[in-house]
Amino acid sequence: MEPINLSRELVQKLMHVLNEHDAQCQDTLISAQYLAAVLGLLVGSIDRPSEEKEELLREINAFSGHVMSDIMGQAQQRPAPPAADPSKAFGIWKPPSA
Repeated sequence: MEPINLSRELVQKLMHVLNEHDAQCQDTLISAQYLAAVLGLLVGSIDRPSEEKEELLREINAFSGHVMSDIMGQAQQRPAPPAADPSKAFGIWKPPSA
């Protein structure tokens, strides 16, 4: 398989298109669900035997996992931001609802 050229610009454009389609895509997890569904649609539409399609999807999922691991590793290598002054903290954080 040939290498791909994934850039922040490409990701921003994809996110913009998804957000134009569905405002819920402000939530990155909703965007990820759309992209996962697109992957399933594309792989499912390939003219190959079912077993081969399933193997391709497993390979794509593994590739996605490698990209995620790389991104998480890069985030851990960045210096931590300066500690916030607790006297200037405001707001309430609530976990997102499922």
